[in-house]
Amino acid sequence: MNDVLTRVMRSWGYTWAGDLPPDLVCELDVLDRLLRAPPQEAGALAQHFVRPDLMLDLRDGVNEIAARRAIHDRNRNALETTQRLWTEQTNGASPSGLLPALQAMGVPDPDLWHRVILEHDKADSNQREAALWCIEQPACDRASIARYMADLVTSGRLVRAAQCGDIALLDRLRAVIEAVNDGKYPQAEIALSPRDAVAGEDQQFSMALAQLADLTGEARWPAPVGLFTDYPGRAPYPRDNWCLCSGALIAEPRAQDYFPDVPRAP
Repeated sequence: MNDVLTRVMRSWGYTWAGDLPPDLVCELDVLDRLLRAPPQEAGALAQHFVRPDLMLDLRDGVNEIAARRAIHDRNRNALETTQRLWTEQTNGASPSGLLPALQAMGVPDPDLWHRVILEHDKADSNQREAALWCIEQPACDRASIARYMADLVTSGRLVRAAQCGDIALLDRLRAVIEAVNDGKYPQAEIALSPRDAVAGEDQQFSMALAQLADLTGEARWPAPVGLFTDYPGRAPYPRDNWCLCSGALIAEPRAQDYFPDVPRAP
C-alpha cells in the first residue's frame, strides 16, 4: 500500500507527505482508506474520485499483489523452517512425533497440514491428534477443513465421540465449526480431487448433528455454512518428504515444492 501512495505523491511532484498541500493530503487519505477498505466500503469511497471504476481497479490490483506476496512469504517461511528442521535432524535431533514436529515449525504450512488431514492413519491416536490440531489453525485451508468434517460423518467418529462421552473432542470440533461460520478461515487455495468431493455433504452432516444432539441432550450445534461446496483451486504442493507416522523428515525439502515456478532438477 505504501508503495502505491508514494508513487501517487511522486506523480504529483512530491517526495514527502509533509510537503503536500491540504487538498492533496485529503485526497491521499481517501485513496489510502479506499485501498484498505472492505468491499462494501470501497465503492462509496471510490465515488470521491473522477473515475471511480479506475480507482476500484487499482484497489483490486493492489490487493492481488499483496495477496500473492503474502503467499510467497508464507511458503518461503515454511521452506526455510523445514530446511532448519532437516539440518537439526541430520545433526542428531530426533523427532518426538508428528504433532510436536508440526508445532516446532512455528509457521504455517497449509499444504503439509492438508496432507496430514487427508492421509493420517485414523487408527493412530497421535496422527488423529495432529490432524485435529491442523484444522484448528487459522491458516488451514477451507478444503482441508471440509474434507476433515465430511470424514467425521462418513467414518462415524463424530457420533462415536458423543457415545463415548469424549467432551474434549466435541468441544474442539464445535469450536472449529463456529470459527468457520465466523469467517475465521479465509484461505481457500487448495483443490480437492475431485473438486466436488464434499459437495452435497450438508444433509449427512445435518443428520449427524441431530443424532449428536439426541445423544448429548444438548442444543443442536450450528451447521457449518458454505463449507461443503466445490473446491477447484490448485493442486496441493507435495509434502511427501514427511513421515506421518514418526514426524520425521525423510528427505531434504525441495524448493520447487514450495515455489512451483522453480525448475525441477534433472
